[in-house]
Amino acid sequence: MLANIPNKKNAKRSEKHQLFMGVLKNILPYLGSDEGKIVLAQVMITLKLEGILGKELTDRQKKMLNVLKESILEHPTKKTEALTIARKLLK
Repeated sequence: MLANIPNKKNAKRSEKHQLFMGVLKNILPYLGSDEGKIVLAQVMITLKLEGILGKELTDRQKKMLNVLKESILEHPTKKTEALTIARKLLK
């Protein structure tokens, strides 16, 4: 699914935000309640929209994604913020 997200590197911030929220809303039901999967999805969507991730992930990109995910999960404020966004979209 992420392969189908267009590279919006030069798009306006509001356009990227709307696309981010739309994609996240569509995939959240498939992620269940696993906080790690939810945070990872948010990171991957963001990096895809910024043009950092391509269609195929390299080993280096996979490591980067894991580091970012763990960093968010270990920081209580960041974790709460990420999960709050997801909960609001599920309502």
